[in-house]
Amino acid sequence: MEFPGACLYVTVRSGRGLALFSNDKDRAHYLCTAGSMAVETGHRLLAYCLLDREIHLVIKSGTGGDGVTVSAFMKSLNQRFSRHWGRRHGSTGHLFAGRFRSLIVDENRYLLPLVAYLHRLPEFFPFGEGVNVHSWTSDEAYRGGEVPVPVDTGPVRELLLQGSERPLSECYQQLMEEAHGEMALLLHEAGKSGVLGGKDFIEREPVPFPEGRPAIRLSGGRTLNELIEAVKGVYGVSEAELIGRGRKDAVSIPREVLSYLAVTELRRPVGHVALYLRRDQSLVSRIIRKMKRRPEWQAEVGRVREFLARDGTWS
Repeated sequence: MEFPGACLYVTVRSGRGLALFSNDKDRAHYLCTAGSMAVETGHRLLAYCLLDREIHLVIKSGTGGDGVTVSAFMKSLNQRFSRHWGRRHGSTGHLFAGRFRSLIVDENRYLLPLVAYLHRLPEFFPFGEGVNVHSWTSDEAYRGGEVPVPVDTGPVRELLLQGSERPLSECYQQLMEEAHGEMALLLHEAGKSGVLGGKDFIEREPVPFPEGRPAIRLSGGRTLNELIEAVKGVYGVSEAELIGRGRKDAVSIPREVLSYLAVTELRRPVGHVALYLRRDQSLVSRIIRKMKRRPEWQAEVGRVREFLARDGTWS
């Protein structure tokens, strides 16, 4: 789930208890490969932290001359490093524990604490013996020093200096001093929806329509909120009931109709809908599949369509 200009927090973990980086040469190779690929694809690296068994990156998605997505970028980067690691250590088999994970980040609200969190991770997950800790996070780039790979400090610098007349170094130092463990909990919760941001962020961010599928849109650029109001009007339920834990048909049916229409016709990502409903993403996916398989549910969908058609909302 991404779109041009999106800010993504990406994590990769090793499999089989292996150390991804046993020395500085391995870390340097990973960063140099990531840096050269970022230049080629137009993506920008905002922050990084390379632990022994984990990789943490903050990437700003670019348009890219060849149209390479961040997902394709990470797949290629990890494949290249896996081959390098196997040759270097004489090992075969999977290096990583599955594919990478990513979250879309609300930059205005969470980019600063997220970057501070990455730069302080070594305090909680110590590096191997003899490794220079500060060399393998992007912390030094924000202190005016040099790092092994180009880091775009622009977005963080802009947020740090907003409304402040102090030097960047002072603003950054204060950010690091104020950083605390709350971000770990926020990231855990965000993992359920794929978005580190609130409902207001979801509503204002552009979401691409899947290729090869004609978009059935709400005329006039209608939003998810307007669909929610229609469902509330048809079924006589409140927003609190929609996002509550009730399982009676009077609540579960409108909730499922809302999920179906938001995903299939508004083309909202499942993660966005799950975030609004405060449900697990896999549960919302099961609801969509169930409604597609059972034609009798289309009568319920039709009720909402008719409601929207009365004022010309649905096209």
